[in-house]
Amino acid sequence: QQKQSLEGLAPVIAGATSSPAAPPTAAAAAAAEEAATAASASSSPQYVFVNGQIWTADSQVPWASSISVDAATGEITHVGDAPSSGSCTSPGSNSSNPATAGAAAACSSTYAGAAAAVSAGSTVLDLQGAFVMPGFVDPHVHLIFGGLSLSQVELRGVSSRQEVAARIAAAAAAAEDGAWLLGGGWSEANWGGEMPDASWIDEAAGSHPVFLTRMDYHMALVNTAALQQAGLMDAAGSGAGGGSVVVDRDPATGQPTGLLREHAMDLVRHLIPSPTVQQRRAALAAASAYLLARGVTSVGDVGWGVFGSGNDAWPDLEQVYDAAVAAGELPIRVSSYVPLRTWRRAAERLQANGTHHASGRLIWGGVKEFAAGSLGSSTAVFWRPYADDPTHSYTGTRLIELDDLQQLAKGAAGAGLQIAVHAIGDRAMDEVLDVFEKLDGCTEPQGRSRAAENEPGQQHLPKCVQHRIEHVQHISSSVTAAKLAVLGVHAVPNPQHLISDRAMLVPKLGRERAGAGHTHAYRTLAAMGVSMGMASDWPVVEVDPFASLYATVFRAAPPQGNHSAEGLDEHGLGVQSASQPPAAPVLEEEPWAPEESLPLEVAMQLHTATAAKVVRLEQWAGQLRPGLRGDFVVLDRSPLEGVDEHGGGGFGAGVPRVLKTYLDGRCVYGCGGGGGVGSVHSVVS
Repeated sequence: QQKQSLEGLAPVIAGATSSPAAPPTAAAAAAAEEAATAASASSSPQYVFVNGQIWTADSQVPWASSISVDAATGEITHVGDAPSSGSCTSPGSNSSNPATAGAAAACSSTYAGAAAAVSAGSTVLDLQGAFVMPGFVDPHVHLIFGGLSLSQVELRGVSSRQEVAARIAAAAAAAEDGAWLLGGGWSEANWGGEMPDASWIDEAAGSHPVFLTRMDYHMALVNTAALQQAGLMDAAGSGAGGGSVVVDRDPATGQPTGLLREHAMDLVRHLIPSPTVQQRRAALAAASAYLLARGVTSVGDVGWGVFGSGNDAWPDLEQVYDAAVAAGELPIRVSSYVPLRTWRRAAERLQANGTHHASGRLIWGGVKEFAAGSLGSSTAVFWRPYADDPTHSYTGTRLIELDDLQQLAKGAAGAGLQIAVHAIGDRAMDEVLDVFEKLDGCTEPQGRSRAAENEPGQQHLPKCVQHRIEHVQHISSSVTAAKLAVLGVHAVPNPQHLISDRAMLVPKLGRERAGAGHTHAYRTLAAMGVSMGMASDWPVVEVDPFASLYATVFRAAPPQGNHSAEGLDEHGLGVQSASQPPAAPVLEEEPWAPEESLPLEVAMQLHTATAAKVVRLEQWAGQLRPGLRGDFVVLDRSPLEGVDEHGGGGFGAGVPRVLKTYLDGRCVYGCGGGGGVGSVHSVVS
């Protein structure tokens, strides 16, 4: 907590600050005039957003009512006073009411005054009392792969063998002869626990080879045609070896069942044609639109990992991101990670090009590796055997030898690269921490000051980098949490994995390991001072920041039909709805280990400010304060409604939806329409 205070963040388990009401007319007028005056100090045109309830994620100035952004650079130049009570105008206000009409008239005069005060070419925008917060920072997504998956066979939520076959049959009917049918998202838990096999899809697929990943992407279901192309139909065929290459075979026939786990997926996957550069660029556009519609403005792209070959991340970076950012067309802020095994190539890029593009839209210098698999595929690595293992001896599958991981990490850390390691399972966590503990210490580079380090856009080659561990789903005890904090290693949990995994926790782990202090132990981590950045792991789970916030606070999924993904079309993009907002949430399932919940405002910080630090984007994103970029979202309601004096509760007005998303002060989602929230009140000529 002392460390977080020094870094300008509120103590992580402190209660939330109280949410102020919207500003009264007089306060709104003063705030708007203040914003305009500050904007006029700059000779360049400004976007001046006024009359909002703005949560900044900055503990020094947590609330504001106005914000000014340089129209040319996207940099925040001013954050106005906090709101108090009353409102200039608020969404849905009745202008026929004399009091409301009077307030609106006063506001109109106020905005006219604001317009007169700002520099020529500036734009004043009325937030109409709406709740505004920093754009969400998701430090762990698979960006290009996720974009490609939007056009593949979707099996998330499918609940029967018949429905799986029907979706494959539909895809086969639309595909060219012999083309691969790709997709995934299935989970055996959705149809009672039976594991699928090739017979489920052989008839529906016809002559098409099929590759369908489980929801965690650590297992795949393939059909007989794919097995034949890979030469795996012979009982003694290639790929039957041990270690991390596991081809499930029928014990009676010796024939493969169609299930491939971890590295065994490569035996088939290498046959699938790699996407072209044009397909990758289209995937970036699709993925960015998908994320921006959900309020996510910055991501850590941790590559393809188990989804593709070890080389897929480099074409994404060099042929897609580099080209897009050079043309000024990268639609979302990206921190790019490449495989740890290629750290020398990453180090050469760091030395030659610095840490980031001048626009702040793209940074690099991160490397990623897998230490273990996943819980759902029974390949996460634990100290004790899986509770459902009939041999009472199986503890998981290590995906890299520890000596190899140590040597790779030593080289990457010495080159100033940030290392991210996927570690699921309590033993995997402890082993990766041991690797980080053995890395050489480091000293600050000569001539680099703390002040220069924190300047927005400052180029420098990092020597001391905080590494990260992905998922952090299971820990041995609070000692593991303490070690994370002492070593300064970031934790990147996925709250929605708690929801997707909860049905299997006790069967696979037993009640003790599945409970508080061991599984998704967010408060245990926070109490030890661990730096956390909450992530989605999309497309393993859906991108839904409010569902993630809800799971962090209530340790349960949002009630059905009451979450932020509503109002999105079949492509995941926003559509306007005239329906009434949903009622306040009512828990439909018991919270899982509620002792590990965190206060809502803390959860919001972990999805914005600290998430930005985890992904090395804190010079640009995560907070709304001068010097950073104008990345923010406008919501239809405040998530902080119902928060008590101790910081508990929240979502009292229902789970919010994103109305508009801004990047560098420019609207990038929800921009249509006339006089809605964030509409232009005046343009100064």
